[in-house]
Amino acid sequence: RVIREENPYQGLNAFTQKTAEFFFGREAAAQEILQKLSKSPFVPVIGVSGSGKSSVVRAGVMAKLGTSTRWTVLTAIKPGDSPIDPVNEISRSLTQVCAQDSQKPRVAMAVGNGNLSEAVDLLPGDENLLLVVDQFEEIFTVCPPEQEAERKRFLQLLVDLSQQLDSRLRIVTTMRADFFEQCLTYREFGKVIKRQQVLLLPMDDEELQAAIEEPAAVQGYGFEPRLLELILEDVTTESNCLPLLQFALTQLWEQRDQERHLLTEAAYRTMGRLMGALNSHAESIYGGTIADVKLRLRSDEQREWARRICLKLVRTGTAAKDTRQRQPQQLVLGLGKSTQEKRTIRDVIQVLVN
Repeated sequence: RVIREENPYQGLNAFTQKTAEFFFGREAAAQEILQKLSKSPFVPVIGVSGSGKSSVVRAGVMAKLGTSTRWTVLTAIKPGDSPIDPVNEISRSLTQVCAQDSQKPRVAMAVGNGNLSEAVDLLPGDENLLLVVDQFEEIFTVCPPEQEAERKRFLQLLVDLSQQLDSRLRIVTTMRADFFEQCLTYREFGKVIKRQQVLLLPMDDEELQAAIEEPAAVQGYGFEPRLLELILEDVTTESNCLPLLQFALTQLWEQRDQERHLLTEAAYRTMGRLMGALNSHAESIYGGTIADVKLRLRSDEQREWARRICLKLVRTGTAAKDTRQRQPQQLVLGLGKSTQEKRTIRDVIQVLVN
């Protein structure tokens, strides 16, 4: 067998087209989405937080169609990348495939006028186009309330597309299940969601085993006999923990036995098992005890700024669900009142990015 030392696990990152060779366990879900796409131009994928929605769409669907000559896979977008007018993201994605720059304004105008069919007709070729709108809940969380007209315009584009069964453009969205209620407040869009959704259910034991073992097997590595059973035991007691699982496996790989080409039970227990891996890693960064200097907060001042920065990156409230809240770096730097404070904030941001 061929031994490769690249870490096949993705930590807290989603699997992508580039890492699809290490993506296992969600083949059935990916196939269901592909089957829906063959019949419908709009397929919403809905699952709880931590269920692997982005991974199954990016590594399962985008990667699969990306190898087909009958498909052009566009760069995935997020509504929150243009929070004031999320329709801009669809325009930007479609204009990427314009054969001539002179066509781009016409494509953008057609999209802006709510006519996706006209926009697609202006694009070259006859292959199908796949556009993924990831983290679709950002249409509700990042796009501000005062931009309700733009939000409705974005949703109406999807409603109209869902009725164009022969459209070359196919759109897949991923959304957290706890935002399903917001979708239902828009009657026509709610009807489309109800009719065309794919629900991403929790993985069963066989799928989880594949997700755990197969990436290592691709690299020529195996698991000690009791280790897989121990990991599965931890996973079943913690719901919606695929990101935690990937992080723990990423850390476990870094402590692999390179002589025997095995991932070991001793290393898994030492790192605190499933729940302890991320906790201990975060604590070592916060406490400044991690070996890598680039991952270390070095003073109480930096630790206080880390706390304030992290709180800025989460939206909380009694009337709203806790969600991520992406912020421009300049806004975070603006928390500092002096040049020295801004420099400290920049250093902390770099540690957290690392």
